[in-house]
Amino acid sequence: MISLGKLTFFFLAICLMSSNAQFGVPRNQEEADVGVDGEVRTAEQQLSDYAAAVAAKLMESAPLMLEQTAVDVAAMIEFAKTDPETSLLLRRMTDGSGAEHFGAFADSMSAAEIATGLVETLNDLKMSDILFKDPERALREMKKEGMLPPDKIKLYEKDPKQLEEDTRKSLYFTFVSLGAAGGYL
Repeated sequence: MISLGKLTFFFLAICLMSSNAQFGVPRNQEEADVGVDGEVRTAEQQLSDYAAAVAAKLMESAPLMLEQTAVDVAAMIEFAKTDPETSLLLRRMTDGSGAEHFGAFADSMSAAEIATGLVETLNDLKMSDILFKDPERALREMKKEGMLPPDKIKLYEKDPKQLEEDTRKSLYFTFVSLGAAGGYL
């Protein structure tokens, strides 16, 4: 069952225009590799092949997933895979003391739940662009729906932009965690 807070978030987002989110710093290096078939492929072409494989795996895990949805999620995974900050985040999450908690997290979900979670989180990321066009209104609505931690409300009232930053970071972390749990990253 969807919570009232999430429903409000989605309602606000749907009422406004859709847009895209981008995180990290894009790579500007041009790399090439020789594929098994002997064809030389740039890093971009290799990642495109990777994204196609990810989209196929997503649709296999969640048969009702639309192809365009799988492609959108795969594109975000493709970006996350090349982002140096995300690579560091993944290393911290899966190595050392974090490995045990991450393993338990990954084992607690089915492939379909992970695929569905990736879709929902990507949609939330897209909708956050809309919601935070007016940071003060977003703060009011999220506060009204009880979506804010009580210990952070005063901080967010002083600086509504901080709420946007924290929300985006949290959603991106969720996306990356799900992507890693599903073996996509």
